[in-house]
Amino acid sequence: ARLLFLDHASYALADCALQPLADNDVHGALDALWAGTPTIALAGRDLRARRAASLLCALRLDDDLLAPSPEAYVDLAVAAAADPARHAALVAKLAAASLPDRPGGPFHPESLLAHLEAGLHEAFNRRLAGA
Repeated sequence: ARLLFLDHASYALADCALQPLADNDVHGALDALWAGTPTIALAGRDLRARRAASLLCALRLDDDLLAPSPEAYVDLAVAAAADPARHAALVAKLAAASLPDRPGGPFHPESLLAHLEAGLHEAFNRRLAGA
């Protein structure tokens, strides 16, 4: 395994992307995920440290790529680099996830709007019902 420091345009060349621990790079995480590169993140305590985690949760990849502790973060990174079958499974699961250009996904604009409208209607109806 090699450790490479790449800019955003090179994510497709990487086997795995690691999010910074204290302050996730949400744009870098989205770029890497969109390029099909599994992205490992640590679930932090504040908003800055949870941005990549929110992307992984929205894509339902949190069980595979979101670490609950620094030790688990290292374990996930090592496993992704050392086990070609696990890496292939992560890439396949990521390919099946709904990214921005795939209708129905959590980042697709029309889907987001439909969910927002449904939520606002539900909130309004609950308010009318006295809830």
